[in-house]
Amino acid sequence: MENRALIIIQPINEQDIPLLSRVSAAAYLDHFKYLWFDEGKWYIEKCFSEEALHKEFALKGNHFFLILLNHEPVGFLKLRIPAPNVCKNCLELERIYLRRKQTGMGIGKFCMNWLEERALAQGFSKLLLKAMDSSTDSIAFYKKSGFQTCGETRLDFQMMKEEYRGMIILEKSLRHQVIGHR
Repeated sequence: MENRALIIIQPINEQDIPLLSRVSAAAYLDHFKYLWFDEGKWYIEKCFSEEALHKEFALKGNHFFLILLNHEPVGFLKLRIPAPNVCKNCLELERIYLRRKQTGMGIGKFCMNWLEERALAQGFSKLLLKAMDSSTDSIAFYKKSGFQTCGETRLDFQMMKEEYRGMIILEKSLRHQVIGHR
Protein backbone atom coordinates (compact mmCIF):
# COMPACT_ATOMS: atom_id res chain seq x y z
CA MET A 1 0.00 0.00 0.00
CA GLU A 2 1.33 3.43 -1.00
CA ASN A 3 1.90 6.06 1.68
CA ARG A 4 0.34 9.32 0.56
CA ALA A 5 0.55 12.68 2.21
CA LEU A 6 -2.72 13.83 3.76
CA ILE A 7 -3.43 17.50 3.04
CA ILE A 8 -6.25 19.17 4.92
CA ILE A 9 -7.45 22.77 4.72
CA GLN A 10 -9.06 23.51 8.05
CA PRO A 11 -11.12 26.59 8.95
CA ILE A 12 -9.68 28.58 11.83
CA ASN A 13 -11.66 29.46 14.93
CA GLU A 14 -10.79 32.38 17.16
CA GLN A 15 -9.22 29.94 19.66
CA ASP A 16 -6.74 28.94 16.93
CA ILE A 17 -5.28 32.44 16.59
CA PRO A 18 -2.14 31.73 18.68
CA LEU A 19 -1.35 28.78 16.39
CA LEU A 20 -2.16 30.84 13.29
CA SER A 21 0.19 33.58 14.54
CA ARG A 22 3.09 31.13 14.89
CA VAL A 23 2.46 29.35 11.58
CA SER A 24 1.89 32.52 9.56
CA ALA A 25 4.97 34.31 10.93
CA ALA A 26 7.21 31.29 10.32
CA ALA A 27 5.89 30.69 6.79
CA TYR A 28 6.16 34.38 5.88
CA LEU A 29 9.71 34.71 7.18
CA ASP A 30 10.75 31.53 5.33
CA HIS A 31 10.21 33.42 2.07
CA PHE A 32 10.15 37.18 2.55
CA LYS A 33 12.77 38.39 5.05
CA TYR A 34 14.75 39.89 2.18
CA LEU A 35 12.00 42.45 1.45
CA TRP A 36 12.53 44.32 4.71
CA PHE A 37 15.21 46.48 6.32
CA ASP A 38 14.39 44.79 9.66
CA GLU A 39 14.04 41.26 8.18
CA GLY A 40 10.25 41.45 8.47
CA LYS A 41 9.83 42.12 12.20
CA TRP A 42 7.64 45.20 11.64
CA TYR A 43 5.40 43.37 9.14
CA ILE A 44 5.05 40.29 11.35
CA GLU A 45 3.88 42.49 14.23
CA LYS A 46 1.52 44.43 11.93
CA CYS A 47 -0.07 41.40 10.25
CA PHE A 48 0.64 38.19 12.15
CA SER A 49 0.73 39.11 15.84
CA GLU A 50 -2.14 37.66 17.86
CA GLU A 51 -3.55 41.17 18.35
CA ALA A 52 -3.50 41.92 14.60
CA LEU A 53 -5.05 38.55 13.75
CA HIS A 54 -7.85 39.03 16.30
CA LYS A 55 -8.69 42.34 14.58
CA GLU A 56 -8.61 40.78 11.11
CA PHE A 57 -10.60 37.77 12.26
CA ALA A 58 -13.38 40.08 13.45
CA LEU A 59 -13.76 41.86 10.09
CA LYS A 60 -16.62 40.71 7.89
CA GLY A 61 -15.43 38.88 4.79
CA ASN A 62 -12.12 37.60 6.20
CA HIS A 63 -11.78 33.82 6.34
CA PHE A 64 -8.65 32.05 7.61
CA PHE A 65 -7.63 28.41 7.08
CA LEU A 66 -4.71 26.31 8.29
CA ILE A 67 -3.00 24.07 5.77
CA LEU A 68 -2.16 20.76 7.41
CA LEU A 69 0.17 18.09 6.07
CA ASN A 70 -0.29 14.78 7.86
CA HIS A 71 -2.05 16.72 10.66
CA GLU A 72 0.87 19.16 11.13
CA PRO A 73 0.32 22.85 10.30
CA VAL A 74 2.55 23.87 7.39
CA GLY A 75 0.87 27.04 6.16
CA PHE A 76 -2.29 29.08 5.95
CA LEU A 77 -4.75 30.78 3.61
CA LYS A 78 -6.67 34.01 4.02
CA LEU A 79 -9.67 34.59 1.77
CA ARG A 80 -11.71 37.74 1.29
CA ILE A 81 -15.30 36.87 0.39
CA PRO A 82 -16.25 38.77 -1.67
CA ALA A 83 -13.14 40.66 -2.77
CA PRO A 84 -13.67 44.20 -1.49
CA ASN A 85 -13.81 47.11 -3.94
CA VAL A 86 -12.31 45.04 -6.72
CA CYS A 87 -14.91 43.17 -8.69
CA LYS A 88 -18.49 42.24 -7.98
CA ASN A 89 -18.27 38.47 -8.18
CA CYS A 90 -14.66 37.71 -7.10
CA LEU A 91 -13.21 35.64 -4.33
CA GLU A 92 -9.82 37.01 -3.30
CA LEU A 93 -6.97 34.85 -2.12
CA GLU A 94 -5.34 37.54 0.00
CA ARG A 95 -2.63 35.32 1.47
CA ILE A 96 -1.25 31.86 0.98
CA TYR A 97 1.99 30.93 2.67
CA LEU A 98 3.66 27.56 3.13
CA ARG A 99 6.73 26.70 5.15
CA ARG A 100 9.72 26.54 2.81
CA LYS A 101 10.42 22.85 3.37
CA GLN A 102 6.88 21.99 2.21
CA THR A 103 7.06 23.88 -1.09
CA GLY A 104 7.29 21.77 -4.22
CA MET A 105 5.28 18.92 -2.68
CA GLY A 106 1.98 19.59 -4.51
CA ILE A 107 0.39 21.38 -1.54
CA GLY A 108 0.02 24.65 -3.47
CA LYS A 109 -1.70 22.86 -6.35
CA PHE A 110 -4.01 21.11 -3.88
CA CYS A 111 -4.85 24.49 -2.32
CA MET A 112 -5.58 26.07 -5.71
CA ASN A 113 -7.90 23.21 -6.65
CA TRP A 114 -9.64 23.50 -3.27
CA LEU A 115 -9.97 27.27 -3.74
CA GLU A 116 -11.46 26.94 -7.21
CA GLU A 117 -13.96 24.29 -6.08
CA ARG A 118 -14.96 26.47 -3.11
CA ALA A 119 -15.37 29.56 -5.31
CA LEU A 120 -17.50 27.70 -7.87
CA ALA A 121 -19.66 26.15 -5.14
CA GLN A 122 -20.32 29.63 -3.76
CA GLY A 123 -21.19 31.04 -7.18
CA PHE A 124 -18.11 33.20 -7.78
CA SER A 125 -17.01 33.81 -11.37
CA LYS A 126 -13.40 34.90 -10.69
CA LEU A 127 -10.47 34.35 -8.38
CA LEU A 128 -8.20 37.27 -7.61
CA LEU A 129 -4.79 37.50 -5.92
CA LYS A 130 -1.75 39.76 -5.65
CA ALA A 131 1.87 38.68 -5.72
CA MET A 132 5.17 40.46 -5.16
CA ASP A 133 6.59 41.16 -8.60
CA SER A 134 9.95 39.85 -7.33
CA SER A 135 8.39 36.44 -6.50
CA THR A 136 9.00 34.94 -9.92
CA ASP A 137 8.48 31.33 -8.78
CA SER A 138 5.10 32.18 -7.24
CA ILE A 139 4.02 34.13 -10.31
CA ALA A 140 5.01 31.23 -12.58
CA PHE A 141 2.99 28.86 -10.35
CA TYR A 142 -0.10 31.10 -10.48
CA LYS A 143 0.15 31.46 -14.25
CA LYS A 144 0.51 27.69 -14.62
CA SER A 145 -2.66 27.44 -12.49
CA GLY A 146 -4.54 29.56 -15.04
CA PHE A 147 -4.16 33.07 -13.60
CA GLN A 148 -3.44 36.04 -15.86
CA THR A 149 -1.95 39.40 -14.97
CA CYS A 150 -4.63 42.11 -14.87
CA GLY A 151 -2.89 44.98 -13.09
CA GLU A 152 -0.08 46.32 -10.95
CA THR A 153 0.20 48.14 -7.65
CA ARG A 154 2.89 49.28 -5.23
CA LEU A 155 3.16 48.98 -1.48
CA ASP A 156 4.10 52.05 0.53
CA PHE A 157 5.57 50.45 3.65
CA GLN A 158 8.53 52.54 4.82
CA MET A 159 10.27 49.50 6.34
CA MET A 160 10.18 47.71 2.97
CA LYS A 161 13.09 48.06 0.56
CA GLU A 162 12.03 50.27 -2.36
CA GLU A 163 13.02 47.78 -5.07
CA TYR A 164 10.62 45.15 -3.67
CA ARG A 165 7.45 47.23 -3.33
CA GLY A 166 5.95 46.26 -6.68
CA MET A 167 3.05 43.83 -6.87
CA ILE A 168 1.08 42.34 -9.72
CA ILE A 169 -2.62 41.57 -9.62
CA LEU A 170 -3.69 38.27 -11.12
CA GLU A 171 -7.14 36.90 -11.89
CA LYS A 172 -8.62 33.66 -13.06
CA SER A 173 -12.03 33.34 -14.67
CA LEU A 174 -13.94 30.33 -13.45
CA ARG A 175 -16.08 28.23 -15.71
CA HIS A 176 -19.14 26.68 -14.20
CA GLN A 177 -19.39 23.19 -15.57
CA VAL A 178 -22.73 22.16 -16.94
CA ILE A 179 -23.61 18.50 -16.67
CA GLY A 180 -25.39 17.18 -19.72
CA HIS A 181 -25.00 15.55 -23.10
CA ARG A 182 -22.02 16.27 -25.34
